[in-house]
Amino acid sequence: RYPYLDWTIKLSADDKLKINEVVSLVGIQSLMSKRIDELSDGQLQLVMIARALVQDCDIILLDEPTAHLDLNNRVEIMNLLRSIAHQQNKAIVVATHELDLALQTADRIWLASNKQNIITGMPEDLVLNGSFDEIFQFKGFDLKTGKIQHIAYRDIHVTLLGNGPELLWTRNALERNGYTIDSNADIIITLIYVDNNLRWSVRMNDHEFICDSIRAVIDRL
Repeated sequence: RYPYLDWTIKLSADDKLKINEVVSLVGIQSLMSKRIDELSDGQLQLVMIARALVQDCDIILLDEPTAHLDLNNRVEIMNLLRSIAHQQNKAIVVATHELDLALQTADRIWLASNKQNIITGMPEDLVLNGSFDEIFQFKGFDLKTGKIQHIAYRDIHVTLLGNGPELLWTRNALERNGYTIDSNADIIITLIYVDNNLRWSVRMNDHEFICDSIRAVIDRL
C-alpha cells in the first residue's frame, strides 16, 4: 500500500480493509503468519500477485508469473489472473513463455516476431491463421491439435471407436507406441463399458479380447 501511505507508513482502516479483501480474493489467509522465506515458490507467486493487487491499479504488468512452478500452480495462477481481470475490470498484461496456458486463458495475445513487428489477436485466430507456427516454428508439435506429432514406426494400422477423453488418451497411447489410426483397419479397438467399468474390446484375427487397461491393449497388439 506504499502509494497511499505518508512518511509514517501507518496503515489506515481503509488500507487494512483492502489488504483483507485481496488476501481473501487470492486465497492466502493461511500464509499470513508465515515469513517470506518459509513460502514455496507457488505460495510466493500468489503473495506477489496479492501485493500488486492491493495497490489497486487499473493496469497490472507481470513478468513470467508462472516461472518455476508445477502444472497445478501454473494453472491456478493463470485462472486467478483471468478471474481478477474480468471481475474487477482490470487490464492484466503477462509476459510468458507458457504458450499452452496463454492460449487457454488470455483474451488477447501479442506475439513478437523476428521481423520486429507485433502480431496481435485472439489466441484462436492466431493459431488458425498460422501466426504461432510462423514465429515459433514448432518442431514436432501441432498447435492446432495441441499434440506432439508421433511417428508411426510400426507397420500396424488400427481402427479406434469410442468417445470422450478416454478415446483421446487411448489414441495418444497408440500413436505414441507407433501405431497408425485408420478407419478401415482390420484391427478394431472399441471402448466399451462392462458393469459400469471401462474396458477395451480388441478384435483381431477373428478373435475378440477384452482388456482392462490401455497397457493391456498395447501388450495384446
